[in-house]
Amino acid sequence: MIYDSMDNDVTMRGFNGSALGRIDQYELLKELGGGGFGTVYLARDTVSGVDVAVKGLPPLVKNNREEMENIRSNFALVSRLHHPHIAAALVLHPAKEVAYATEDVRQKLRVDPGDTLMVMEYAPGVTLSKWRKQFPNGIVPFAKALEITRQIASALDYAHERKIVHRDVKPANVMVETAANGSVTARVLDFGLAAEVRSSMGRVSREIHDTSGTRPYMAPEQWGGDRQGPATDQYALAATFYELVAGHVPFANAFETGDPMIMITVVTTRQPEMPDGLPEPARIALARALAKRPEERFASCGDFTAALAGTVPSAAPSPVQKVTTTEEDAKRARVEAKIRERHLRNISDDDGFGGRKSALGEGFQKAEMFLDEKLWADAARQFNEYAEQVEELEKLDSERKTAKEAERKALEEAKHRAREEAERKAREEAERKARVEAERKAREEAERKAREEAERKANEERVRSAKVQLWEDGPYWATANIGAAKPEDYGYYFWWGDTVGYKRVGDSWVASDGSTSRFSFTSRFSFGENSTPTYCKSIGELTNKGWITVKGKGWFSKKYALAPEHDAAHVHWGGEWRMPTKQELDDLSSKCDWEWTAVNGVNGYVVRGRGNYASASIFLPCAGGGNGPSLNSAGSLGNYWSAVPYSGNDGFAWGLNFDSGDHYSYIDYRNYGQSVRPVQGFTK
Repeated sequence: MIYDSMDNDVTMRGFNGSALGRIDQYELLKELGGGGFGTVYLARDTVSGVDVAVKGLPPLVKNNREEMENIRSNFALVSRLHHPHIAAALVLHPAKEVAYATEDVRQKLRVDPGDTLMVMEYAPGVTLSKWRKQFPNGIVPFAKALEITRQIASALDYAHERKIVHRDVKPANVMVETAANGSVTARVLDFGLAAEVRSSMGRVSREIHDTSGTRPYMAPEQWGGDRQGPATDQYALAATFYELVAGHVPFANAFETGDPMIMITVVTTRQPEMPDGLPEPARIALARALAKRPEERFASCGDFTAALAGTVPSAAPSPVQKVTTTEEDAKRARVEAKIRERHLRNISDDDGFGGRKSALGEGFQKAEMFLDEKLWADAARQFNEYAEQVEELEKLDSERKTAKEAERKALEEAKHRAREEAERKAREEAERKARVEAERKAREEAERKAREEAERKANEERVRSAKVQLWEDGPYWATANIGAAKPEDYGYYFWWGDTVGYKRVGDSWVASDGSTSRFSFTSRFSFGENSTPTYCKSIGELTNKGWITVKGKGWFSKKYALAPEHDAAHVHWGGEWRMPTKQELDDLSSKCDWEWTAVNGVNGYVVRGRGNYASASIFLPCAGGGNGPSLNSAGSLGNYWSAVPYSGNDGFAWGLNFDSGDHYSYIDYRNYGQSVRPVQGFTK
């Protein structure tokens, strides 16, 4: 949607010739792939310029009001997940104006006016299913498989800490991006959404039986319809790792039959064979993560991957409990069991009695062949004698082993005490060195912060003292943004109406108080603890709360602006500094000459006065804007807030927008992060 600052008219642009269609501000670019519940398309949000992934909902779900409420609740929950290895759910967008290039696109996306469009963060790369096929037989080297699994595990643990379970972890729901240096980044898709859609369809139609999950990756509790939790995702993660290192899923033969009864019987009763070539710690860890009961698995997915790597011990399987009985009963049971075998084909030749085993086996075979009771009795008697001799030999061997084990334990205990003493001394020395190093670093850090604070104050004072007037009776304009040390610095980004600034440092937002935060500028329809306090507040609500002040009388002569204590420029710089009005931004655009240039490599405009003010100028850098956890369009787009809310829509406020081709006043969502250029004085 394009908002024109001249007449506030809202119009929809037609999509360009290469696009596949358009749904409101989302321009469809190409098909990404599809599954059982719809096709996913790459789209561009023409408001923010950000590429996103979009898809529609199945008719069985979107036409059922109760199930749509379930989908919305689930979406609201997962949209709060912001993690480097999770492709975030952004918004459920109610479609209004829809246009498609072909009927094929319409049939695949299945979104008409009034329907709901699922908008998700776009994760580039290929699915893990496709990525593993680059290796011979689809078998990924252990180190690479472990690296991918660790990244997925960190995403799952992050969600589990927030009481969110994926329920459909599988290679097709993981995107892998390979960097130029060969490093890989995995991102989990459809976090809880695909499973919720499948559950909804199952409730609406009796023809759909799966409630969640994809069969080869489903834990036993999913097959039984029992309660699912973090351990369910861990089982699916283990099945995914198994597939990476083995080239096929656990119990592949059972799933190839297509028979659900065979599948559920095998999954719930049998143990999978471990892939060849795995280190012993990894074999034990993988078997535990694939345990039948959730409580027998690891406490977290991170613990599972740590055990795979051998950095923490994996619990060995519990020993089988022995049945207590008398010595005579035990002897009789062993002999009877061996007699019932009829012959000794499965007994080892290395039994200490040479060919005796073969002769006994032939005796049983002959008795069985001729059905002769006497032959059978003779064979049984000989076998009893043989069993007693074996038992005596086993007893002597056990005594020898017990003595050797006692000797080994004594030696091991002595070595253990020596190691503990050496480790204690080494630990104490390491702790002493660590304390000295920590004290040194603390001193250096304190000195560095003191220097930076002094430099910051000096730079801020220089910036505040430098101001210019660009036209007669106009305000005085600051020469740098709030939070900037020089004109070309981007400075802080603010929600409209909020006084806490956030500066981009690396991949994180750092608040104006200096603290590093997981802060994220919220998406278009986000509410809750991460949303701006002014978002979707009407003019009346903002006035009642004291956020804005009203100047003038009468409806058409009223002028609204942020109150001083909610004006970012006044709070940060004090004195008479304030955020500009919409009229002052309009005058800046129309009464000055704008020259696109670069200052020290930073794109932006030199804005120069005219006539008697031609010697006065300011530089406005293209600082871009904050959207979600990211900084977008820095270097190509400038976004600057005014102090004036937009009266036509409770979620918008006025600002200044420019790129290399144009500059104009515009309205934007209040919960986007934008720059602030302070002014002094008032326009007559």
